[in-house]
Amino acid sequence: MHIVLLGGGITPDGQLPDKKFIQERLCKVQELHAQLRAPIIISGGYSYLLEEAPPRTEAAAMREALVAMGVPEKAITLEEQSKDTVSNAYFVKKILGQSEDALVIVTSDFHAERAEYIFKQVFGDNCDIRVEAAPSFLPSEQFEKITAHQKELIGKTQELFKGMEPGDETFLDGKFFSDPYYTEERPAWVRKFVANGH
Repeated sequence: MHIVLLGGGITPDGQLPDKKFIQERLCKVQELHAQLRAPIIISGGYSYLLEEAPPRTEAAAMREALVAMGVPEKAITLEEQSKDTVSNAYFVKKILGQSEDALVIVTSDFHAERAEYIFKQVFGDNCDIRVEAAPSFLPSEQFEKITAHQKELIGKTQELFKGMEPGDETFLDGKFFSDPYYTEERPAWVRKFVANGH
C-alpha cells in the first residue's frame, strides 16, 4: 500500500499557494501516515496550463511542508513529471509498477470523483483504489462551479480513455501533452484558479 498525495498547485516563484484546501490535503496525509505507516508518493510537477515552469515542483514544495509537520522525509517519494491528474496516475504507476495492490489517494473534495475514476482506469482492477477527500472549505458558489467543471472533465477524460483497457497505461504513451484533450482551450477562470492553487 502507498499513500498518494496529489499536488495542489504552485506559485510562479515555487511556493505553495496560501490556500486552505492545500493545507487540508497535507493534514490528511499526515493523519493517514500516522495511522497506516504506509510510504507516501507526492505526485505533481506543475499544471500544463501554466505558461512557464516554476523553479520547483508541487511535489518538492509539499514534501518540505510535510517534513515541517513531522512526517519523516525518508517516507516520501516524489513524482515530478506530471502536469494533470491523468499524468499523476500514469507516472505514479511508472514508479510503482504492475504489482501495487492498494493505493490511498489524497486530494480535495471537489476533485475526488475524477481522481478516483482516473486512477482506477490507469491501475486497473488488481489495485484497490481508495480516495480520501480532504475538505476544501471553498465558498459554496465557487465549490459548485469547480465541481461542475470537474464533472465536465470526466466526460472529456472518458473520451481520452476511449479504447483503453483498464490497467493498460501504455495506451497513454505519447499522448502527453499534445492530445486534443490537452490542447483544447480552457476557460479563463480555470487558468486563474490553477495559477493560484489548483
